[in-house]
Order: sequence, then C-alpha cells, then structure tokens
Amino acid sequence: MDPSSPFLIQAIVEGSEEAFDLLFRQYYAPLCVIGESWVQDEDTARCIVQECFIKFWEKRHEAARIGNLYGYLAHMVRNRCIDHLRQQETERRVKEALPRDTGRGPVTEEQVMADELTVRIGKAIEQLPPRCRTAFVLSRREGLTYPQIAEKMGISLKGVEALIARALKSLREELSDYFR
Repeated sequence: MDPSSPFLIQAIVEGSEEAFDLLFRQYYAPLCVIGESWVQDEDTARCIVQECFIKFWEKRHEAARIGNLYGYLAHMVRNRCIDHLRQQETERRVKEALPRDTGRGPVTEEQVMADELTVRIGKAIEQLPPRCRTAFVLSRREGLTYPQIAEKMGISLKGVEALIARALKSLREELSDYFR
C-alpha cells in the first residue's frame, strides 16, 4: 500500500499500528538522511526522526488534513533539526559566557571542578545510545515516571527500566574518576 494513500492515512487516524508501522518503515531512512544533512550527526538525526514520528502518532487524529504525508514529515524533521541547532548554539553561548562573568566572585577550585563535571556529564549523556539517552533524559531532566516514559516511547515498563539501568551503568563507568 502506498504510504500516502488516503486509506493508509485514515487507518492511522483510526489508530492502526500496522498502518503506522508501514509508514515508519517507508519513510524512516529518507527522513534520517534529511535530518543528518542538517545536524551532521547520524545518531542525533535518528533521534530527531523518531521524535517526529512519536509526535505524528500523538497527533494522528489531525493526519486526515495532510495532503502530502512525506512532505509534512520532512518539514517536521527540518523544523526539529533547526530547533536542535538553535539549542546547541544557545548552550554554546552560555558555556562561553559562564567562565567570564558568573557573578559569583572569584572562581574556586570546587567551582571549576563542578563546571568541569557538568560538562563531562553532558558529554557522557550525549554518548549514550539514542534510546538509552531518550529514556534517561525523559526520566532525569523532564521528570517523567517510568510508566509515562514507556507510553511515550512505545515500549514496556521493563524496557524503560533496562534502558535507564544501562544508561546509569554507562554514566558511572564514564565518570568513574569523579566518584572514587
């Protein structure tokens, strides 16, 4: 079945996971190519495309109004990539500005180590496999519960537990020199 056929779109609107799976399999790889052309990183692009598919699924009831499904998804990926690049640029500017004028007076060794640890943690989180990183960020930064993460990621509760356990183990190993 053609992924842009009205029958497939209607099936997705009605909640057919099989129809959504067909759409995902057809468009995932080409959308990853689009994402990677923007962010220049395969894992980040895959994560962004997955996020777009999740958002599309969550708003599937609006899909009947979409004329060109691939174009719509490609536009979602492009916009999310632009958001990601803007966020990276903002984070870069904040990191550059922080050491110069923190408003905390003289910088102590503890502050330098804390700032260094924050940067290392951020890098370690970025190095996690995409699904582990997504589960970890949803849990620790966004404060979602395991059942909420399971629902959002479309996996079982045990799957969430395994992903977060794997993320924590990886972070402990990566940051072991700080926790002796």
